[in-house]
Amino acid sequence: MPEAAQPRKTRAIPTRRRTRMRAARDAVLAMALLGAALAPPALASPGTGTAIILGPSAVAVTDSSIWTIQYTPTENFSGSGGTIDIVIPPGWTPPQTSNPTSPGYVNWTDANYVSSVTITGDTIRLLLGAPPQDPFQPPGASVSVLYGAGGGHASAHPQTTVQDTVYFNVLSDPTLTGSPAPIPSSPWVSVIAGRVVSATIVDGADAAVGSLVRTTDQDTTQLFLRGHDAYGNRTRLICADWTLSGGVGGAVPANGTGTALRLDTPGTGYAIADSAGVWSDSTGAISVVHGAYAGLEMTAPGSASAGTSFPVTARSRDADGNTITGGPGSAASLTYIAFADSVGPAPADPNLVSDAAALSSGAYSGSLAARKPGAFYFSVIDSATGFVSSRHRVAVSPGGPDRIALRPDTLRLTAGVPDTVTVRVTDAFGNRSPVSASETLTLWTDRPAGAFQNVAGTATIFEVTIPAGADSARFRFRDTQTTTAEGRLRAIDANGNPPFLGTAGAPVFTAPNVPA
Repeated sequence: MPEAAQPRKTRAIPTRRRTRMRAARDAVLAMALLGAALAPPALASPGTGTAIILGPSAVAVTDSSIWTIQYTPTENFSGSGGTIDIVIPPGWTPPQTSNPTSPGYVNWTDANYVSSVTITGDTIRLLLGAPPQDPFQPPGASVSVLYGAGGGHASAHPQTTVQDTVYFNVLSDPTLTGSPAPIPSSPWVSVIAGRVVSATIVDGADAAVGSLVRTTDQDTTQLFLRGHDAYGNRTRLICADWTLSGGVGGAVPANGTGTALRLDTPGTGYAIADSAGVWSDSTGAISVVHGAYAGLEMTAPGSASAGTSFPVTARSRDADGNTITGGPGSAASLTYIAFADSVGPAPADPNLVSDAAALSSGAYSGSLAARKPGAFYFSVIDSATGFVSSRHRVAVSPGGPDRIALRPDTLRLTAGVPDTVTVRVTDAFGNRSPVSASETLTLWTDRPAGAFQNVAGTATIFEVTIPAGADSARFRFRDTQTTTAEGRLRAIDANGNPPFLGTAGAPVFTAPNVPA
């Protein structure tokens, strides 16, 4: 029979051998860790490190001081050294190391790290950590550069222009690559204005105000008194008393750091600011011209006589009442109108001889003549714009006695029956006009049977008298014979004394009476 298969035996690793293998692995790991520990540290790249600045964080343009720029590495500089550059801002005192009593003198601390210092223009370069100086490595290593070291005459002076952020740019080249790079954040200071040495009137945009041209509608011109330092930098606003000369308006308010011009009248003036006599300034000439056409004005006397010209004026004006001497409204065509009262819309008709007027350089001076008497409220209107002046009351009285007339103007009688006739005095336009002295008129008729009587009918008359202060008189006329043709009746001013009223006549027609 075949021989039965025997199971294969597994040979176990001896305990001593396993121990040796574990020891070998531990030795390899230990050597790797030792190698890592003994490897040279990483070197810094260009542009690494931090810097701060000590000294005034805000300096006036007129002041000098000392600033300390402190640099701290964040990684090792090379064994042969590295550099940092500190760039002084443009316009500041140039750095120098040649004279410790002259402005901008530069010194430094931590000399054990500093191999050399060189200055080229505004750039201070330090070689740090080069043998035999100590290696420049963190932690603990830093270097400080004193700009304006020692103070006094050696102090540094900032730029003469105001600037919120002025950087002292710091660059580093820790391994001497020849290409220094800016560090992530360079230190900075602020340069502010110095003490006030002068003052200037400025506008809302802070620009100095010279000559101006404004209309009386432009009442929003704002002015301020701005202080300036010795270099012309803007400083604070200064409280002052404000005046506006030339009678062209005023300054509102009259005291404060600023004001607004109130312009009322055309002309030329100057805005003046005076701060207790310490600081003062004046603008250039401010030429003020009228504003836009905004309305009409007129004048007229309070009384006039019918048919007699009375003076009137008219003018176009702006919102401040100034005459519009040029531009729209200066040559407007106007019409004089009349109203029945001072406020109502009802018109009145004075029967003007002419109602038209034309402005020249915004003004008109002429006359009106009303044919009707009465109390009229006159205005002048520009129909093109709708502007109407305020109303002026003119009491128009009748004109002087000029003629006479009979009423009725035609007599239609019945034989033997009298009729009353009124003789009336009028002016040249037919308005009743009283006589200043009594006026006697001669009565005449061509009717053979006609007779004039007093109003009572008790006496035959040949004259009629208009009393002083009256404008009429009455009489009766009686005709007993019928007419076959038109008869005439007349009242005649034949006394030879002024006023010369002429003759008033009326036709007479007499009809038969009823049979007795």
